[in-house]
Amino acid sequence: MHLKKWFIFGIVLFCAGVFQVSADENFLKTRFLYIRHGEVPGNNPNPASYTYTGSGTDDSLTEKGKAQAEECAKRISFLQKSGAFGRITAIYASDLKRAVETADPIAKMLGLNIQLRHNLREIYWGCADGQLVEKMTEQYDAIEEQIKQQYPERKVRWDHLPVFEGAETYNALLKRTQKELKEIAERHVGETVIIVGHGRVLKTLIADAICINSEKKIPYPANCGIAEFTYSPEEGLRFIKVLESS
Repeated sequence: MHLKKWFIFGIVLFCAGVFQVSADENFLKTRFLYIRHGEVPGNNPNPASYTYTGSGTDDSLTEKGKAQAEECAKRISFLQKSGAFGRITAIYASDLKRAVETADPIAKMLGLNIQLRHNLREIYWGCADGQLVEKMTEQYDAIEEQIKQQYPERKVRWDHLPVFEGAETYNALLKRTQKELKEIAERHVGETVIIVGHGRVLKTLIADAICINSEKKIPYPANCGIAEFTYSPEEGLRFIKVLESS
């Protein structure tokens, strides 16, 4: 009987140790709620208005985009109150208008100041920035397809894409964004942080985090959609999921 008590005591200690390790690991992680900005004129999928909206364009939100930002703020407030993601302690945003205008109602709702970061900007599309997607696709589609055939491995291919003259490569975009997120995470260890940024940035981060070769399979948030990531020194940036609309 005495032996049995010691056995049970050992099990309790083991479980407590496992729980402590798990708790410590979570404490060392920074959680990011990464929000894609609200709609701008170039996001309209109509071929007559659908444009490459990179860091070379700086439009304000449409009325629909402003409404999306307000709804997103309410959703973030609900998540904060529910405790589902811990306490949100900071909000960072790209310094482009569409990101700042999306972040503004969220920051007001949470009582936080927006911290702007140039390195959270959207990709620079080079000569395609501000141009119609349909027009540029017709002009560059064959060149892009050739690059994809020549470099089937995504990590190599991203040194050559996008194909537009003067454009920032996807790998360059990934490097500057990951560096910025690492620096933010190191200032907010164990906390939840909101990032307000851009679509191509999110697509690039998610594809790299899940090591996917084909971008067609990437889970991709719509305007004012939210993607959840975690960061720790051991694991780096990990993609968790795109939060479903409430």
